[in-house]
Amino acid sequence: FPSHDTTSPTNLPGTVSKVFQTTSGGHAALMTDGTVWTWGSNTAGSLTAGTMTDALSMVATQATYNSSPITNVVDIVPSGSAFAALTSEGKVYAWGNVTTGGGLGANATTVGVFQIGGVEATGVTKIVATGTAYAVIVGSGSSSTVYTWGSSSNGGFNLASMIIPTTKTELNGNTNIFATMYAFAAIVGSGASSVVYAWGSSSYGSLGATSTTPYTSSSLNGTTNIFPNSYAFAYLS
Repeated sequence: FPSHDTTSPTNLPGTVSKVFQTTSGGHAALMTDGTVWTWGSNTAGSLTAGTMTDALSMVATQATYNSSPITNVVDIVPSGSAFAALTSEGKVYAWGNVTTGGGLGANATTVGVFQIGGVEATGVTKIVATGTAYAVIVGSGSSSTVYTWGSSSNGGFNLASMIIPTTKTELNGNTNIFATMYAFAAIVGSGASSVVYAWGSSSYGSLGATSTTPYTSSSLNGTTNIFPNSYAFAYLS
C-alpha cells in the first residue's frame, strides 16, 4: 500500500456501535443511528475515493444508495474485500471488490442493493460470507430461500455472473447457513429429518467436487448445528 500517516485519527460524526474490517484493509463503522461510514483501502471496501485505485484513505465517507444515506443498518458482514449491510427491514446493501461479493452495484465503487429478479428485495434474515462470496436467507421457516453471489470458486452459484444473486431449490425451507473462508454449508429441515448441504472449495469444507453445486452426505442427516472455522466445518447431531 502507499505510505500514509497511521497516527491521523478518523473522525466520525456520531457514536460508533461497532467497527468491521475486510481482510484486505477496508473498514466500515456501524453507527448507533444505523448509518455506515467507510475508510481504508479503495480496493477493499472503502467508498472514499470513488475509485478502485490501490490507495488508502483515512478520510471517512458515508455509505449511500441513490445519493441517500443507507439507514437502519443492524449488522455488517465483511468478505475478503467487500462489505454487506443488513437493515432492520431485511434489505441488503453491498459494496467493494466485485470478485469478493461487492458487485451488487453498478460498479465496484458504489453501493448496490440485493435484488431478486431485478426487484429490490426485503425479508433477508441472515448473511454469511466466504472470502469471495455472500449467501443470504430470505424469509423464514418453510418459506425460506438461500441466495448467493460473488466468486463461484468459493460458493457463488452463478458461473456466468458474480453480481446476480442466484438460488438453488434444494436449499428451500427451514434453512440455516454457515461459512468458512472458502465454502458454505446449510442445514435444511430440523430434527432427525434435517439434511446438510455444502458447496464452494472442495479443499475447505465442500462435500463435492463442483463448487457451485450443493452436495449432501447421508452421514450428516440429523445435524442440529454447524460450527465453522476458517477452513472446515464441525457438526453437532
